[in-house]
Formats: sequence, structure tokens, C-alpha cells
Amino acid sequence: MKDNNRIHKPSLGIVGFGAFGQLAARHLGQHFEITAYDPSLVVASSAKQLGVPLTSLRSVV
Repeated sequence: MKDNNRIHKPSLGIVGFGAFGQLAARHLGQHFEITAYDPSLVVASSAKQLGVPLTSLRSVV
């Protein structure tokens, strides 16, 4: 989509940021603006490394 000379990526919410969620973020991150939800604090460092903001479940769905 193009709006005011900017290209906007479609958004993608990932529920669960374990191995599969991280793999999806790596492969789809160049095409989508990704946000993720995971109740585990263990994945927070992985999300930060991938540049994926963790947010609430309600925000993702």
C-alpha cells in the first residue's frame, strides 16, 4: 500500500513466540510489520533481537 509517498507493510500478529513463532518472524519480517504475544518472559530477549515488540494477546488478535 502506498500513502503519502510511504510504503506501509501489512501487519501480522504471532501468538506464541517459541521456535516456530521466531522462525515465522525471521522469514516474514521483511514483508510484514510483526507484533507477538507470548506469556513467557523467556522469549523477551529473542523478540528484542528480532526487533519484534511483545504485546498483549488482545492487541495481537
